[in-house]
This record gives sequence, structure tokens and C-alpha cells, in this order.
Amino acid sequence: MDDIDLEDDIRNVVTQEAAIIVDVLCLQRDNVLGRIYGLVERNTRERLEHLPNRRDSVLGILDYFKTSERNRCLHFLKTMWMFCENIPLELEIKVLSIAGWSFVQWELNALQYVGFCLIQSWKSPNNHVQIYTSYMRSFLQQKFERVTKDMAKKVCLDTMYLSLRQRGAARPRAQEGQEPGPDQRESAEWLLSTTGRVVVVLGLAGSGKTLLMHCLSHRWAEGLYPDIQLLFLLEFRQLNLVSQPLSLKELLFQFFLPPEGGEEQSEAVFSYILDNPQKVCFIFDGYDELGAKFTDPMTLGSTLDPCQRLPMADLLSGLCSYKILPGCTVLITCRPRDVSDLFGSSSCFVAELLGFSQQQVREYTEEFFQEKGDALKEKALSRMMGSRHLLSMSHVPALCHVCCVCLDHLLSGEVSQPAAQLPSSLTQIYLHILSAFLSHCEGSGSSLAATYLLQKYRTQIAELCKLAMDGLETSRIVFQAQDLSPQLMNFGANARILSRVDLTCPDGSRSLGCAFMHLTMQEFLAALHLMTSPDVSELKLKKKLNLKSRWIAKSDPRTVFTDSLHLYMCGLAAEACTSSLVVLEGGEEVRGVVQRRQAAVRRILLGFVGSASQTGPKIVELCRCAHETQDVNLAAAIGSRARFELRNIRLNPVDMDALAFVTSAASQMVCLDFGGCSIELECLNIIPNIKNLEHLIFRSRKYDDNFAEALSSILPRLESLKQLDFISGGLTDAGAAKLVTALEKSSHHNTKKDCGILNIPHDLSCLNIVYRLGKNNISRDGIFILVEKMATFLNIKKVHVM
Repeated sequence: MDDIDLEDDIRNVVTQEAAIIVDVLCLQRDNVLGRIYGLVERNTRERLEHLPNRRDSVLGILDYFKTSERNRCLHFLKTMWMFCENIPLELEIKVLSIAGWSFVQWELNALQYVGFCLIQSWKSPNNHVQIYTSYMRSFLQQKFERVTKDMAKKVCLDTMYLSLRQRGAARPRAQEGQEPGPDQRESAEWLLSTTGRVVVVLGLAGSGKTLLMHCLSHRWAEGLYPDIQLLFLLEFRQLNLVSQPLSLKELLFQFFLPPEGGEEQSEAVFSYILDNPQKVCFIFDGYDELGAKFTDPMTLGSTLDPCQRLPMADLLSGLCSYKILPGCTVLITCRPRDVSDLFGSSSCFVAELLGFSQQQVREYTEEFFQEKGDALKEKALSRMMGSRHLLSMSHVPALCHVCCVCLDHLLSGEVSQPAAQLPSSLTQIYLHILSAFLSHCEGSGSSLAATYLLQKYRTQIAELCKLAMDGLETSRIVFQAQDLSPQLMNFGANARILSRVDLTCPDGSRSLGCAFMHLTMQEFLAALHLMTSPDVSELKLKKKLNLKSRWIAKSDPRTVFTDSLHLYMCGLAAEACTSSLVVLEGGEEVRGVVQRRQAAVRRILLGFVGSASQTGPKIVELCRCAHETQDVNLAAAIGSRARFELRNIRLNPVDMDALAFVTSAASQMVCLDFGGCSIELECLNIIPNIKNLEHLIFRSRKYDDNFAEALSSILPRLESLKQLDFISGGLTDAGAAKLVTALEKSSHHNTKKDCGILNIPHDLSCLNIVYRLGKNNISRDGIFILVEKMATFLNIKKVHVM
């Protein structure tokens, strides 16, 4: 075998040695070959694994890596060396040489090198770290495949975006007049593009936080982010089971990945972590699933001994505040309302995960239905993009997946049933999803009626609902095998409502457990328990039905697992859900009981309407609740206020859709006053659905020229608008000109223009106050130009320049 240049293209090496590599792989045990398959992209792997001849499968693997990127091909060679037996000596030397492992630094001949490996490979600390790193990469790639196996589309980091800001400590309750600074928009790649910082990643349930963390880990395992040598991904759902104090070493090697080389390797790897914190990354996923708050680091002392056993809350707080391993990289995910619990370092960043755009919804839907036939794909895409409600809900990635599953179930059944009516609320979607899951228990291709499925599996559903409720009340999302019967676990797994998980017990042993397929499913089933269980009183319903504020203070009590429970309770109170509840509760004889319970929920909501304590954020939640009930009378009662003041919260399309629902149900004109709210530009497209909008106010440094341009596109569609205020915006001459041009064009059109679904009159003759121009970046010349232009509008009465 000829000598090689270490800079040779690795893919050429695979090509040159293909025949020998194929012979080696064909002789390996199934579990070893399984590790190799784990490196291959899922669709290709599934095709290769189903080939009848092993040699053909292995040849397919070689063809895959010949055309793969350099780092992926390199990882293949390293994995082959690590796990394959009987590799020819010359091939082994060549693989190690081109892989560039740091412990191969000597110019040794073949025999000298083999002798060195036999004596030293398990004794060199650096070898231990490299071997553990390779083991870690393979482990994280396998976890990524398991997490994404049911997804229509793997996460693309270049299409995921974050709203970013920096903080020194947890932010206090936001108040009017205390608007946070403008947010910075970054790609999700930013999270690991620079090391040595603490980042709190915020996102609603279902926004893709967990998927993103697994994606980042997968990309690291493929060779990206070379500044990170070791990456530990830990889940709070697992750590929530730990009650005894742990050292950092115990935390990492008991609850992430035990080193295969025993205590000697553990010591070597941990010593590396202590000596090189800047090369170590810790990812803690799902803080909302931890039953306790982080400890305030001010109470922990200046530094902490990483070898000392500490309560979990102290240990994790110490890592995030750099009292342990200063200079390491820490990512921690949580819901927006939990960020006040977290105490970060002085360089802590807060990054909020943004939802799907309409284009991303379209792309996900197309890929979900890609293999289901063009006819079904086009029909589903038409239904998805043509439904304002489905589009709004699909802003949350997990709910986009749920909507696709729901459409698949509904449209596939249209062959034997009339065209199904699309669900109009999130709760109704989950009822359809429940039927879709139950159909899995009937075998493939089943399209049985939802009523039949609910009736047949009524007992099992009731048991799952009780399990879900017990979990919420005891702060559990993971259940151990003894928490439910084997029959129920099997049923839940077969229906895909439950997923089996491998748990690490507090003593380090392994056991089997399960979790609901998503937290939102657990909350939905818990709500179903409250609305169908005969022993749930109206008083208990009232205790569970509380509105969530999006203004959170550090002194507020910690509540876990209850982001959406109240919404699902309200949704089940809708008339459209009555028949399903009747079936689940026992039959037609209990219809009266079901209807009284539904009326009780609506009555509780009505009691919130006149409360003086309902701040803007709680008003938005009340609108969401009313939208779930689809009760027009309740919506009219909530919408019968002259002004909706919303301050310093993030508003998503579902919020705006709910606002449109309640304000349109009322018979009076309304003012929407947005102050310091983060609003995605696509949300503005929902505002024209508010038919009685008379006064619109935007006041924030966040509302810049891009925002003004998006607003200008909808102004002609605001039929009843009389007053528009744009105050304290980061507005320049260009942005102001866009708004004025939009108004000018609108005032010259008295005809109707076809805009897709709606025929919208383009006439703003009723607009009598156009601008309050203040605290912005418009130049003096720009103001004079704008005022001169506005003077041509005969209906404008006032222009304020402050």
C-alpha cells in the first residue's frame, strides 16, 4: 500500500479502498453494522436495510459515503475503526492516519504502532477523551434519529430563527413604560457558533426547542462546531426523577453517557472537563419539566467545587452562573414564563425561538404528504393554506405537524365518507388526532368512524386521561413502569399516544418508563379527564380554569405543566365537542350532565369578563379561551370593550386570530393599542379580519421601516379605520413614506379589488388622523415632505409632530 498525504480527500480514500472496506463490513456482527447504518441519512438507511443481500446493502453504504461531505465521511471511517473487528493492518493504519487522531503523532512503522496501541491505548488520558468523544458522537446521532423518526422534515437550522437579547440577571415583571430594547434576529446556528456563553432558549410548548437541541447535537456529532470537544445533552424530564445530591461527574456519567472504559476513562474525561471548560458544552432541555426552581446563585458562595455533591437545583444553578466551570458553554431551554426562575452569568443571552412562517408551513405540509400521492398532497395543501385558523395554529411547529396528521386522517377518510369539515379550534384538532391515533390499533389502512373508536376504547382512554391528570398534579411528564399497567402501556404505545423511554434510576440502574408523545397531548387528555370524569365538581373546574399572565415576576409561585390545560378545557366546552364527550362519558343518557359541565366552563369564563384585574396579557388569554369555545355570545361579551391595551408581550398568529374573533363578535367599534409588543410581520395580515377596528395604535422602538412597510400593505383593507397612531417607532423617512404612499393610494380607489378570498373596498375616506410622528428617526426635511403630501388628503384633520 502506497504512503498517503494526510490532506488527501477522504472520499477518495473510501473510493480507493472500497473493495476491502466492503469485505470488512460484510463480516461484522449485526449490532456493529447497525452503528454504521446509524450514520446514514434516514431515507437512504431504510432503503438499504430492506435490501435482501447484505453485500448489496454494504455497497450502498459505500456509495453513500463516497458522495457525502468530508466530515460525515471522516466520521464513518472513525466509527468503522472504533467498532469493526478484523480490519486489515494496512487499512487500519491508513484510516487512522487520515482521521488525524491526536494520539497518532509519531512516525512509527506498522509493527511499532500496533505494539504501542496494545500497550498504551487504554492508558493515555488523551486517548480516553478521543474515544469517549467518538462514542458520544455516535450516541447523539442515534438519539437524533429516534427523536426525528416520525417527523416529516428534519430541522433545518438555516430556516430557524431566534429573537435575541442580552441580560445580566432575570428580568423583572414587564410594565408599561419599561419596554425592553429592540430584539436582534439570528439564525439558530448562532447558538453554538461562539463558545463560552450561557444562552436561555425560550419557546412555547411545541415550538421546537427539544428538536432544535437534538439537531444542534447532531450537527456537532457530524463534525461542526470544532471548538467544542465534548457536548452533553441532558433532559430535565429525566433529572426531575433525581432527589439525592449529585456531583458534576455523577450527573454527566450516570444520566448522560457512562464511559465504556470504566473508572480510568471516567477520571481521564472528567479531568479534561475541569482543565478545559471552554471546550465543553452543556445542553439542558425542558426546564419547565423540572419540579423546582434553580437556586439563586447569590446564596451559593463565590465558587463551587465540581466534585462536591450538591442538590440538583444548586448544581445546575452553579453551572449557569459560572460558579462551576467558568467559560463553558451552556444552553438551557424553557417556556417564556419560566425565564424569571433562571439566574445566568453576566454574559447570559435570552433567545426566543420564532415560529413557522406561512412559507415554512407550506414546505412542511408538502413534505409531510410527499409520499401520499399528488392528489392527497394538493388537497391537503389547499385546505391548510386556505384555512386562516389552521395557518394560525401551524405557526407553532409541533402544531403544524398535528394539523398535518389531522388533515391526513380527515382527507383519507373522505373516500368512504362525505367531505369532512375542518376543525375550527385547537381542541377540535386534538379530538381528531385522538381518533387518528386510535385507528393505529385497528391496523393499517383503517378509516373507522371517530364515534366507533371512542366507544370501543373508552375504558383505555379514561385510564390514559387519569394518568395525564395525575402527572400534571404531581409535576410528572415521565412515568415509571409501576405507575401504569403493562396493558395500558402497550395500548398507549400501539396508539402512539405514549412513547417508551429508557430511564436512569437515582441509584444508577436502568428501568423502563413512558411519556406522552408531547406535553400538549398530556394536557389535552388531562382536560378530557376533567370534562368527562363524574367525580369532578364545578368547584374543581373553577380551580383548574385560571388565566395565565405573560407578565411574570420572580416572586410568582412556580406552576409547571399547565400552559394549555385551561385552553383545552374551554375547547371541550364547545358545542362541536358535545357528542364526543357524551360517548366518552357513557352514552346519550348522560348528555344533560355533559352539557351542564360545558355550561359551567362558559359561565366561569364569563365571570372573568368584568374583572378589573384582567391585564392585557390575561385579556389575550381570555380571547384565546373564547375562541376555543367558539361561543359567539361569550366572544361578544369579551369584545365589548372600547380599547384593548397590550403591553410588552409577544403576540403570535393564534393570539391575533383570537382577538379578531372576539372583537368581530361585538357590535361596537374598537381600539387596538400595541405598546412594546413583539409582533411577527405575518400577524399583521390578520388585522383586516377585525371588521370594526376604528383606532389602531403602535408604540415601540421595535416598529421600524420593515414593520411600517408590512403595515402599509394592509392599510387599504382596514374598512372602518378612522385613526392611526405610529408612535416612538424606529421609523425613518423611507418607512414613513411607505405608510403615506399606502394611504394616498387607498384614498384614490373607490372600487373593489379581488384579494383572493375576500372582496375588500379600498377606501380610507373615513381616516381623519393619520400620524402622530414622534420619537423616531425621521429627518426634519422628511417631516416637511410628509406633511406636504398629507395636505393633499382632504379628509385628514390633524397631524401631530412631537
